[in-house]
Amino acid sequence: MTFTTLFVIVDPIAGAMIFSSITEGMDDKKKRDMAKNTTIFGCGLLLFFAIAGGYILSFFRITTNSLSVAGGILLFMIAVDMMYAKRSREAYTEEEFEEEREYMYIVPLAIPLLTGPAAITSVILLMGMAESAYLKMTVLLAVIITFVVTWVLLRFSEPLNRILGITGSMVFRRMMGLFLAAIAVEFISNGIWNLYNSFILVP
Repeated sequence: MTFTTLFVIVDPIAGAMIFSSITEGMDDKKKRDMAKNTTIFGCGLLLFFAIAGGYILSFFRITTNSLSVAGGILLFMIAVDMMYAKRSREAYTEEEFEEEREYMYIVPLAIPLLTGPAAITSVILLMGMAESAYLKMTVLLAVIITFVVTWVLLRFSEPLNRILGITGSMVFRRMMGLFLAAIAVEFISNGIWNLYNSFILVP
């Protein structure tokens, strides 16, 4: 479930389509560098929140159950956008595309296209649900694998764009939206159930 959740939320296939558009006209070396920098920065950021996310929640006195409900609602909203082929509510803005291409691997490619609020929230929740060091390492490994796959898709974004085309891309995105909606419901239901139990157990 961990890898599936992260893969669906990061959505590297949609990212590859946008990457292909942004890097249009660049030479092959610049495209390779852009793909490498995007994945390294995005992966590093997500790993940071995976490791430090619990401490951030403690600092703001936010429980993982509350975050589970809030994050699930956010994921569900994004899933609905994906199923209806709308631009994500956390997606890039037109102004961000006007930034200098030299720094586009940071904004909008790494943030928020690949590592947006939904991905950050999800990785914190997944780490919070991991009850052992082994399971926590599994989450970190899933983040790394997700971005390795992302790098491959960005690197070969143009052939992928030609193979899938507009129709294939939209069908895939809607399927991923359905899976993401189911994952969101799991987050919300588990969060509400745990919150209910915590209130019941309060003396």
